[in-house]
Amino acid sequence: RFDAPYPSRAAIGVAALPKNAAVEADAILVVD
Repeated sequence: RFDAPYPSRAAIGVAALPKNAAVEADAILVVD
């Protein structure tokens, strides 16, 4: 559990990745 402000997150569900890829990466960045 986290206190506010809550951390960002990404969730993706897929049956298969394009071109038989083994890994998919997502990034969430904050620039001050």
